[in-house]
Amino acid sequence: MPVTLEQHLDLLKVKELKFESYINNCNGKLVQLDNILPARNIKREKERITQYLDSLCENYKKTVEEIAKQLPIMNSECRLSVLIPARYEVNTLPIILNLLLNQHLNNYQLLSHEKYEVVIINNYYEDEIMDDSEEIFNLWKKSNFPRSENFHFITKIYTRDEQYPLTMTRRFLADSTLLRAIQRKEYSEPLYLAPEDADTVWMDSYQIKICIDTLDRNHELDAIRGQQDRCPWVLSQNDLLITMRRSWNFTEAYLARRSLWPDQNRNYNYNWNRIVTGGWNTAFTAEIYSQIGGYTPERFVGEDVDIGEKISCIRGRYVNDEFIPQVATIGAIWTRSEGSARRWTLNVARNIDPYSRKNSYNNFFNTEYEKIYKNVTEQDILKEAVFCSRINKENVNLFEEVLEKDWKFTMEMRKIEEDALKQYKTVLSFLGFQDADVSIDGDRLKIHNINNYKQKLNSYRCMNMREFPGDELVNTKKRVTWKNYSEKRLEL
Repeated sequence: MPVTLEQHLDLLKVKELKFESYINNCNGKLVQLDNILPARNIKREKERITQYLDSLCENYKKTVEEIAKQLPIMNSECRLSVLIPARYEVNTLPIILNLLLNQHLNNYQLLSHEKYEVVIINNYYEDEIMDDSEEIFNLWKKSNFPRSENFHFITKIYTRDEQYPLTMTRRFLADSTLLRAIQRKEYSEPLYLAPEDADTVWMDSYQIKICIDTLDRNHELDAIRGQQDRCPWVLSQNDLLITMRRSWNFTEAYLARRSLWPDQNRNYNYNWNRIVTGGWNTAFTAEIYSQIGGYTPERFVGEDVDIGEKISCIRGRYVNDEFIPQVATIGAIWTRSEGSARRWTLNVARNIDPYSRKNSYNNFFNTEYEKIYKNVTEQDILKEAVFCSRINKENVNLFEEVLEKDWKFTMEMRKIEEDALKQYKTVLSFLGFQDADVSIDGDRLKIHNINNYKQKLNSYRCMNMREFPGDELVNTKKRVTWKNYSEKRLEL
């Protein structure tokens, strides 16, 4: 499971993957080592996809071929393939399907359904009972045909000895898509892959168009990522929940600052001083996916960030025997996407951290926890968390623990305490604390005054507490924006 820079480099050497370094020239543009500007090349893309598929072991390749046979050959006009693992997502599936169906070209036109496709794999273990996702999908597709023509659904059954079900599902999705792509008779424009999560409940209606346009326009970019959030209208219902998520959001955003990237920061952190690729609101080129050798099968979690980390290795180079990763080929886009907050509501209600390393990430994959948050509404889970719904003197210690965790992470990332302190005090100010409200001494954090923060939380809650409108707006052909969602909320 490669995580460190050294582990990634060792893996790339074992796979005999070739580096193709990019550097900044005197004009500040990314160029290849021979000072040539990067450019998309269809012939080269096809060759690299073919080389990658040929490198796969025979048993795995047969499974990829079997999956591809269950799906039609990719449309000749398809530019982007949306890839969705959907394990027991019968309750959220119609939402993301409608969001993807209603993608726009401009204010007046829907994006041509031939320009993109959606492939869903419903994955579960052989001793589990299948849900009704396939039936719901088929009814949805029939009622939305022909626009839904390029939406596809298949099922993948794993034996219990499969240790990496999520990673393998994403890998099967991507690899079978590449196989279907090169089977096309016509293939004249670059192909992009966009992993998504089945529990995405809101996305910008221009997201696919922006992904295609950005990668078409910026040939030096291998991948892009938009903004990811967890439903402010849910987060704002619980003070500890919004504190937990916003503290992390601001911490991650600060670490991604350009001034902290490897070429400007001797104390850079390979994993976080970058724009981190995600499993949703993210896209990358089919060519770079092939170049890096696809998803790492042994990556238990973090298969999404693994893509960006390997890209930075392929594009990096050695300088005086020191390897410097190139993180600038992963860009930011302004699209916004809202993923379900259900895992985090369970966290504040029962202290079940979904990304805890203590038990080998068992919280994330635990089937009992999964049954709870996939079958119970977030509002019902939050009823268990009344004790932390509003910050007060009795529960302030819980808020200190949440903030202290991110403060310790900041120290670990920045290495120099003075830099870490400056960064996390900025995060605290973004949250709404004033300087005298919080003190930090070593690895300990203490909240002395909650009144200023409480006022900020109440103001934020006033903006977000109304019930979020659902399919009645998503299903219209009107472009979905934050403005018309706000207008809709005011009507309720």
